[in-house]
Amino acid sequence: MKKYIIFAFYFVLLCFIMESLITTYRNRLEQTDNDFVRYLMPDINWNNRLFAIIGARGTGKTTFCFRIQ
Repeated sequence: MKKYIIFAFYFVLLCFIMESLITTYRNRLEQTDNDFVRYLMPDINWNNRLFAIIGARGTGKTTFCFRIQ
């Protein structure tokens, strides 16, 4: 019985953490300005299942991903 209580507590905690991460993601997505279009946008084949974005630190890879939405 004690194992089930610990499991339930752990599950609820994980759900809370996931909800927090999703809320943070949505807030950052809303705050991202979509007016600027990078030169790569038209060159990417968006029908591909996978493509890689590589570059040095601070070059805007994450911001690029946010703007894809």
